[in-house]
Amino acid sequence: METIMPHTPIKEYELKQHSPIIHFQYDQHNATLRATDLKPRLDASIGNTDHKKRYQIRLIAKGNYKQENHPLYFGNMSKDKTQINKKQCIRVRGKLLLQINTFFNRSLQHEIEGTLPECLALNNFGARQSKGFGSFYFAKGFDPNEFNPIEHIENVFAGTDHPVYYFDVPTQSDSSQENLDNVTFDYIQALYKAMKPGVNEEYNPQIKNKYLKSLLWQYCFEKYGHLNWEKRMMKRMLIKKPISKKEPNLYIRGLLGLASTFWFKRTRYDARMDKDYSDHNIFNLNRDETFTVKNDQIARFESPITFKPVNNRVYIILRQDKYKHDHIDIQGQTFTFSNSGGKFDLKVPDSFVLDDFMNFVCNKVNKNDFGTFNGSTANILKRMQISKL
Repeated sequence: METIMPHTPIKEYELKQHSPIIHFQYDQHNATLRATDLKPRLDASIGNTDHKKRYQIRLIAKGNYKQENHPLYFGNMSKDKTQINKKQCIRVRGKLLLQINTFFNRSLQHEIEGTLPECLALNNFGARQSKGFGSFYFAKGFDPNEFNPIEHIENVFAGTDHPVYYFDVPTQSDSSQENLDNVTFDYIQALYKAMKPGVNEEYNPQIKNKYLKSLLWQYCFEKYGHLNWEKRMMKRMLIKKPISKKEPNLYIRGLLGLASTFWFKRTRYDARMDKDYSDHNIFNLNRDETFTVKNDQIARFESPITFKPVNNRVYIILRQDKYKHDHIDIQGQTFTFSNSGGKFDLKVPDSFVLDDFMNFVCNKVNKNDFGTFNGSTANILKRMQISKL
């Protein structure tokens, strides 16, 4: 894992990149994981606050290459109005060396050595890090012939308070790294869509039963009883038939990360409003519509779920602690949804436990409990088996 440089206070670690990193400086020679991304995460793991500024990090890439954006994954992102056209995926082709200079501070050196594995295990880096991009981990241990990154990182996970689940991505012996990346992100995307927004593969009208209601909605409907979620509230406002405030109305997708805007594109045909609510109203838009979402105290809340690929295994790390944002608990907070047609307030549910939700997801996926749901995403989910460490 480490090399002590002779007669210097520098320790060197060799890292392996397990997924492409989205890098805003993609056109620079040997662009890779940045020290300014890693050091704040490592600082947060160091208990002695006096130590946090008293070391330097340097990352040296021995060769990299640009990788085209994953077509399906990024295609759906752009549909959601995410501006990624100027970003590129970067992968280190050779070695990635991490050098940490503690200026002969032995105590700090030992503290970093103890916290670095957890820092790398729990975090990805760069843009879209919660969705699996920018995963790095040690390339070797003290004895390179005996180092197994899967065993090592799972031992690190076992020493944390965070629940971790995983699934394996099918591989072929002759498969290239780029092909493995594509399949990995196909799997991550399929599960993420099923969990949070739901799936509607409207691009292929020949496929029947292509819609899957969000598993988060299904879970909350079971847990909290009858409720109206943000998507239904926004759609009803757009057809000028807003829902009464007396009903239980909740912002449930805020539990898995906040969005500053929601976008509805112009419809090409009349659609039924929502069969899960026995709502027979027609949803039809003659123009694109946007809602902004705002809470004056909370500008940003990243997803408490991180997908971390290591080899062909994808870990799902649950961070219940992230619901505390600058000493404010995201759960129970109220957000204002605004559109040219008006506005309304929704509260994020409280008493939400990620581990309980993920267990619900596991049962759905492992039993293929999706009814008649069909299509490319359904085919991936049928091949997926999720386990808990």
